[in-house]
Amino acid sequence: MTRAAILIGVRSVAGLAPLCAVFRGVQSMASWAESQGFSSVKVLIDETDPVHAHHVSEAVFSIVDAGTTEQLVVYFAGHGLNKQGSEFWLLSDAPRNTAAAVNVEGSARLARSGGIPHVVFFSDTCRTLPRSQAEQAMRGTDVFPADFGGGPARWVDMFFACGLGSPAFETARSGVYTDSLVWALGGHVPGILERGNEPDGSSRVVRPWPLHWHLVRDVERRLAEEPSTRMLTQEPEARICSPETAWLSKVASLQSPEDPPCLGDYDSPDAPGPIVRSDRERHATRWGSPGSAARDARDALVRMIRPVRSAADLDRVGDPWPSWARTEAEAHARRFTQSVPAGDAALQILGARLIRADSSTADVVLDGTDGSADVTLPPGTDVADVVVSVGRAGGVFPVLRDFRTTLIFERGELVDLAVEPCVRSTRYEIYATRRRDLRTLAALASTATRGGALTVSQEEATWWAARIRVGDMVDPALAVLASYVWDSLNLRDQVEYARAALADRLGLRLFDLELLADGATRGAHPGRPLLGRGWALLDTIGHADDLTNALRPHLLPSMWTLFDDTGVGILRDAVPAGR
Repeated sequence: MTRAAILIGVRSVAGLAPLCAVFRGVQSMASWAESQGFSSVKVLIDETDPVHAHHVSEAVFSIVDAGTTEQLVVYFAGHGLNKQGSEFWLLSDAPRNTAAAVNVEGSARLARSGGIPHVVFFSDTCRTLPRSQAEQAMRGTDVFPADFGGGPARWVDMFFACGLGSPAFETARSGVYTDSLVWALGGHVPGILERGNEPDGSSRVVRPWPLHWHLVRDVERRLAEEPSTRMLTQEPEARICSPETAWLSKVASLQSPEDPPCLGDYDSPDAPGPIVRSDRERHATRWGSPGSAARDARDALVRMIRPVRSAADLDRVGDPWPSWARTEAEAHARRFTQSVPAGDAALQILGARLIRADSSTADVVLDGTDGSADVTLPPGTDVADVVVSVGRAGGVFPVLRDFRTTLIFERGELVDLAVEPCVRSTRYEIYATRRRDLRTLAALASTATRGGALTVSQEEATWWAARIRVGDMVDPALAVLASYVWDSLNLRDQVEYARAALADRLGLRLFDLELLADGATRGAHPGRPLLGRGWALLDTIGHADDLTNALRPHLLPSMWTLFDDTGVGILRDAVPAGR
């Protein structure tokens, strides 16, 4: 197998503390790649010259255009951030230059459509929120070519040093994650080595899933053993879609299992002792902060969607709800009302005060007592987009005939969205039989997504597809959440099924599903991504317009798309034009 690596290290970014272990991490990865016989190892570090986005793009394009590489490893060490759940690697001109970052989500999306069969991203960087307006305005650059040549999607595996919303730690000597990664890839961990694909089984290989679970355990161990970091937590994450036969490293035999000496010869005499990959942990907000609740929610969701084929399976699955999830989901369900709206559809706000609601195609009347609004649709129209203001924030959301759109806020953040049939709808009866099940799935999926822990296998993702079906349709909000997971795992047929089911059965073309299915988003509702993660893909797939670009700086940290009051004003000005 012909393999190549692009190894990026950016130590210094304006406004952030210089990092101590970046160059050492890049060097250790380069040493490993060379020991593996990689045909090309491109190193980009800011030791003497800055690293710009075009340097990364040129390195990627040259490997793609050669057409001989079967596996490409892209590694980054430096400062990073997440916006609306999508990762950005900050390069030398950031944040002043809004394009001076690698848009990881967009680059991975292009890699799935490109010419390299297997692309692997290793990210040793923070995934915390922007702490300034300049960082919030970062758009980044897609560093893979837009080669949409058709054919099957390529494998793209993504490994992250920490959970969404968390910092990645380093000491004065080394990056905790990279040290663990290089040691495992070097064949020093017997428990994750498997027989290679050769008929004689003469080699041992490191495969993606065993590597990931080792990193989760080993990073925790390394932090606990270092006196200065033993009180810190850092849990690596991964999105893996490659098959079980894929491998990342090959060794002839088991290497010495003892801990390695400090790798590399880049010393930092001015290092101030143990530090973190960035100083952002002081600015992390509640959104995206991973923890036991998010991991428990992911595990409970997987148990809940697992097919039950026998009594033995039922015993093995057990009660999918941890105690906290049962309490939270039951409280969540009690919030919903099922009163009959005076209009054709209804909008309900929970946890915030509805101040104003406008639509260019429907009449919206605020109730004024319970945070709801009645929506009257013109004849022949089944869906309308409504611009909503709650406090100093708001957004635009679809409302369907005979359905209730419910927005749930907690401490100013939009944490959940539901689109459910009203009691007078012909679909209400069949929905009522699944209501508890669907609301439980929504509560678990929302908690896991907010904590960045919604990482599932391809098999588990296909189970999810069956559980969000309600009669001949699919649950709209759950379809949005699931579609981003399906897309990242190359399950495009599931995205297309959900898109078609909503369009054909409800007349609802959701922007997120059209975007992920590479469909035409013009006329799709609500005109912009509902889930914040979709914003990183707008430039990648070519669906950004002037209004979208005007709204970007006003996005708020929220799982579902939410704008500040200036952004809501921009949306409201666009309502009369139906944009």
